[in-house]
Amino acid sequence: MNEPTIQQLTEKIDQLTREQRWYKRTMVSGLLVAVAISLLGAMQVQVHTGEMVLKDPRNPSVTRISMGANAQTGSAAVNVHDSAGRIRITIGTEIGTDKPGILLLDQQGNHVQHIKQP
Repeated sequence: MNEPTIQQLTEKIDQLTREQRWYKRTMVSGLLVAVAISLLGAMQVQVHTGEMVLKDPRNPSVTRISMGANAQTGSAAVNVHDSAGRIRITIGTEIGTDKPGILLLDQQGNHVQHIKQP
């Protein structure tokens, strides 16, 4: 009889493991795409110059995301606004260092927390 060798069995197991990993990645990617499409279908997205507005038809609140840049310092930021239009989160680069940072603000615009790269 022609029985498979240990080497052949090991190669077959490696091949099946790679195929299984590929199937898992494909399934997870497909699921993420389906979730993203369903979420975007439930929201109205409006894109304006330098900002994006997300509206949920089931909820009267609006989320606005804007971009800002300072030509003199070269810093750039993405701002997330609350339903009243106030900036609550800023993600960007720090002036002069270009290090990334996240800034959380309260309703009055005061810095609550500043997370930055050391």
